Amino acid sequence: MAAGFLFTRYGQQPVYPSIPTPYSFGYVAPAIGGLSARQESGDGSGRVSGSYKLSDADGRQRKVQYTAGPEGFRAHVYTNEPGTKSDNPADVTFQSSAPVPPPYYPPSKPYGYGGSVGGHHKIVVVPSGGPWE
Repeated sequence: MAAGFLFTRYGQQPVYPSIPTPYSFGYVAPAIGGLSARQESGDGSGRVSGSYKLSDADGRQRKVQYTAGPEGFRAHVYTNEPGTKSDNPADVTFQSSAPVPPPYYPPSKPYGYGGSVGGHHKIVVVPSGGPWE
């Protein structure tokens, strides 16, 4: 072994020993009316922690803080995005400050044509089990 790696036969790439290498990085990227940002660090042995943030011109925001390692991946999500609600699925904490939309009431005649002068009606069919329930 010389200079931190093993030499092999002529024409082959050197073989480097596996040495855990810690790392850290981050950035902030402004955009028109919003931004995205991220930071992450790892210990080189499989443990990682970090966060990212997104914001948009219309006021939507999301911040995610996460860790990963031998015990698995865990995240905490903070958002005000419409259609979200606070929940805890699959070891992910989801906290939403989005307003709860009003209940949906389907029209009394969900299918068909006619009923008024001029012809067709536009019908919107919304599946059940959506995020508004």
